[in-house]
Amino acid sequence: MPIAASQLPNISHIALPDVWRFKQDTHSLAIRHLSQAEGTFSCKVIGLRVVKGSAVQIRADLDVGYSILIGKKKNTSSPVWKASTHVLTSRDFIVSDGLLSLTNAVWDKHPLLSGPALYDIAAHARDSWAEALQFRQEVRAKEVVSAGFRPPQIGALHAVAAHWSISNKPALVVMPTGTGKTEVMLACLLMRAPKRLLVLVPSDALRAQTVNKFIRLGVLPQLGVLKSGVINPVVGMIRRTFRSKSDVAPLQRCNVIVSTVAAIQGVPKAVLSELLGAFDTVFFDEAHHLPALSWERISDALKDQTVLQFTATPFRLDGRRIAGRIIYNFPLRLAQNQGYFRKIHFKEVYEHTREQADIAIAHKAVQQLRGDLAAGYDHVLLARTEKKEQAEGIFNDIYSVKYPDLKPVLIHSGIRGRRKIVEAIKTGIHKIIVCVDMFGEGFDMPSLKVGALHDPHKSLAITLQFTGRFTRTATKLGDATLVANTADPRVSDAIEELYAEDSDWNEIIPELSAKAIQSQQDFSDFLERMVLDDRSDEDIFGLNVLHPKTSTVIFRTNSFNAGQFHRVAKKGMEIVREWHSKDKDLSIFITRSKVPIEWASIKEASHEIWDLHVLSHEPARQLLFVHSSQKGSLHQDVARAVGGPTAELFSGERMFRALHGVNRLIFHNVGLYNKGTKLRFRMYTGLDIADAITPVNHQPKLTLLF
Repeated sequence: MPIAASQLPNISHIALPDVWRFKQDTHSLAIRHLSQAEGTFSCKVIGLRVVKGSAVQIRADLDVGYSILIGKKKNTSSPVWKASTHVLTSRDFIVSDGLLSLTNAVWDKHPLLSGPALYDIAAHARDSWAEALQFRQEVRAKEVVSAGFRPPQIGALHAVAAHWSISNKPALVVMPTGTGKTEVMLACLLMRAPKRLLVLVPSDALRAQTVNKFIRLGVLPQLGVLKSGVINPVVGMIRRTFRSKSDVAPLQRCNVIVSTVAAIQGVPKAVLSELLGAFDTVFFDEAHHLPALSWERISDALKDQTVLQFTATPFRLDGRRIAGRIIYNFPLRLAQNQGYFRKIHFKEVYEHTREQADIAIAHKAVQQLRGDLAAGYDHVLLARTEKKEQAEGIFNDIYSVKYPDLKPVLIHSGIRGRRKIVEAIKTGIHKIIVCVDMFGEGFDMPSLKVGALHDPHKSLAITLQFTGRFTRTATKLGDATLVANTADPRVSDAIEELYAEDSDWNEIIPELSAKAIQSQQDFSDFLERMVLDDRSDEDIFGLNVLHPKTSTVIFRTNSFNAGQFHRVAKKGMEIVREWHSKDKDLSIFITRSKVPIEWASIKEASHEIWDLHVLSHEPARQLLFVHSSQKGSLHQDVARAVGGPTAELFSGERMFRALHGVNRLIFHNVGLYNKGTKLRFRMYTGLDIADAITPVNHQPKLTLLF
């Protein structure tokens, strides 16, 4: 819209657009370099050309020491244009409260638009990061008084720096959702100043969000933790799968490359080696995906790269472990106490039919949303289902029919125009979102504050990720509310406690999270203890995929030599992988045996059987614990091979001394062995069968107890 010349003296500030040095796209790669981010500057504005009382060309004299020529049309022949060092073309001028905003503004001239090629910019940027980071922590008194890194961020950075000073092994950083994990990644980039960094993420949405963060270095400039003169990195985004080695060459122009794992997993093996070889540092975001085959293929292909992994939930539904030591874990409880998580209010409905449960959940959730909106909170409701059909059902039959004034919208992977819908959601048009699962990783919208769980989650990890969507803090936002059906029989054991009557999610979630993370920490410590001693090229087994049964046979022995295990290897048995603890008290073996088939007399065909063997020695008590997936007499043979010929089997009732100190025993399975009677063995099973065993039955010998 035209700007009256009479308004010019009232302008005190101007909003200037980004200065892009490069925006280059190839078939597989998009490259960006932002020389200067958008910002607001103090200024005085003078009219240079006025037509019918409206200014069409102006000059803004900035307090920082330079002037900008701004016009509605580009006029390169004008003497004023030629003499100016900073020139903008803008479709319209908008003035509000002394601020001049420009519509569709484009820089025609700017000193930062010219200069070195991308290769040189990347090198100059890397050089500018030397000692660029200031480890300044924010100061709070309810609100932020002095900007800086948050406590979880500065703690993570010190932990990473300490780890990098002594080790090049993969490391894992655990930070709850909303504590500023991405800024830690950005600070690690500046702190490490790698030749080239690869950042791998699980989804397109998270890729776009991460690219934008790295282009601008997130909010680090606003936190005041960067010294002057820091140059933004040259950032590339892998758009499509690389097919040839020639696709890899443009990577050399960049400081950072961001990609989804899906965009890399289809790369041919020879090209993958060339691709990963271009990086000396790799970050895995949402690292709980790492045990997945597609992620594992990339992780296994890394050689000498420095690897850093980030996640809020280092545990998985399938039980597979994440490789890498946890070097920093900021507890969820502290995140709550320090105000990075809003409180969660759990409201329950109790319905036994799916149809009635959906109606009740929607009613209670919308009731909460209306109350929040009336209280002045800019909240949005997210209704979660497990499948597209269910999402479409509750959208068509409940939300769009009963609550049209809140402009419900349906979104899932099969909906067309998904990007436009997401933009409309972010602008606040829709107050109810019906989606499948959790709207995808990487969707950052703090106004999501009411959750309608029409389908419960199957695991603690996904539940924590989902609740993290609703607990982010921001101005004009209140506490989070989640609504679910406590009568739903599909609630898994892992999260059953959350769905109990009158459960307090603010107490339970941090406790469940801490237990799960401690389990991963214990496993990380275990991995640190073990050293691989390969005997073959078989590499399909790693310690993180092993799930031995909870059973053992115990022997008394005063010696232990795991190297003698090979003596019990029978004909046709091969030791294909083995690990030994650094303290020489624990050994794990994987063997492969070839067994003749029973239904034919032929040597050319045989069964291939894999077995797991675990040996643990406690020198102080002179005990040897033997676990083997192979049954039979092997336990005794193993014990005598590694513990000497005097190894003595523990058996009988003295085994149950292990239960000493357990004050409340609940027996589920009990086996009784009778002496000197025709009835040799009896078995009892049940939820608690202690009372079912009469005093007469106590006389037999106890042989089995679970």
